[in-house]
Amino acid sequence: MNATDGNTMLTTPQAADWLGMRPQTLHEWRCRGVGPRYHKLGRAVRYKAADLAEYIEAQAVEPCRV
Repeated sequence: MNATDGNTMLTTPQAADWLGMRPQTLHEWRCRGVGPRYHKLGRAVRYKAADLAEYIEAQAVEPCRV
């Protein structure tokens, strides 16, 4: 799997591994309508590597400056 290609389609377990979390977490996020963007191909759920990278970047938090 070449996850550096933004168009690479990942399964839920592959996406979870790439994000460092459990597949169940991604399933729960989908049910709640949160988390990274995903694609439904029939009954199959797939995540684009570029969408995962974009989601990670959107979660960045700047430290407080005092």
